[in-house]
Amino acid sequence: MMSVAFLGVSGVDLRSCVEVSETLQADSSLVCAKLRLKTLCNTRRKCMTVATLSASSDQEVQPRQVHLKADGKAPFGLGAAPAILSDDTDGEPLLHVVFVSPQIHWNTGNIGRTCLGIGARLHVIGPIGFSLDDKHVKRAGLDYWKFVDLRVYENWAQFVPVLKTFTNRFYFTKYAHVSMLDVSFTDSGKTVLIFGSEVDGLTSIREWLNENEDPQHMVAYPMNAPDVFRSYNLSTSASMALWEAYKSIVNIRRS
Repeated sequence: MMSVAFLGVSGVDLRSCVEVSETLQADSSLVCAKLRLKTLCNTRRKCMTVATLSASSDQEVQPRQVHLKADGKAPFGLGAAPAILSDDTDGEPLLHVVFVSPQIHWNTGNIGRTCLGIGARLHVIGPIGFSLDDKHVKRAGLDYWKFVDLRVYENWAQFVPVLKTFTNRFYFTKYAHVSMLDVSFTDSGKTVLIFGSEVDGLTSIREWLNENEDPQHMVAYPMNAPDVFRSYNLSTSASMALWEAYKSIVNIRRS
């Protein structure tokens, strides 16, 4: 037996429940289904209606089939596991994202979730404007946050020795002269994508960059309407670059 419950406010339209039940019957081959309405009241005496759709006990519900390609993988969605990108020399992740002095917990939680899905490592450099144990960071990363491959540093100086291990370095700032449209990601070693804070970007390490980095490593996203548009969201910017790098390297390895 399978039952599916629909919750709504008291006075729910019975016709809408029937329409949903018909859809479920078409999807799950539920024939002779029975629609039962029960009225429940919570402690505030606000009534809610529960519509329970039950299949007859002699009915067997067939599991939804996922059509696989010849290589055994689903064409998209569930089952389309990403290729794991690791460095050939030490087995460490090939892709890395760095947030320098982030100030908004949601952005860090969001990019942590994206890094986990793709298999990248997240580096967070202080000082930061919140606690990494903050419930809002965990909420943005959902229950995935505890699985994120995370490294935390007190300041930029502490991170510099790690930075030197990356073959390909990209610093994202709207003041760069290299457009993201012209960036090519190559499978030639570890790649790191570095983003500044939501408040002042990479200002805190600008002097270090001027003394130690090639301007060709500075990248900017194209922006329309510069008079009214200041910047992209931090976690969105990082996700766009991370996905582009991931896709490029996977396609190189496929060829």
